[in-house]
Amino acid sequence: GVSALAAALLGLPTGTAFVGAPALEHREAIRAVVPGAVFPASAEFLAAPLAAAALRLAASGATVSASGLRPLYLRGVDARPSPA
Repeated sequence: GVSALAAALLGLPTGTAFVGAPALEHREAIRAVVPGAVFPASAEFLAAPLAAAALRLAASGATVSASGLRPLYLRGVDARPSPA
């Protein structure tokens, strides 16, 4: 059968960008399902590197409307409540 990861990725457009440690950990599985998947260099705090990558893409004419952007979170957050 198809893995849960592969099922979540099916239908994503060619060239979709993946960021974060889990994306790098599953890079080969992602590449097997998403043609042209890219893994831009990123830092612990992703906002600035993502903005820089977006500016380079926009300068090349590769843009989409804001309503066309869809984050896909494949795992829960690491934040947990503090013990009382």
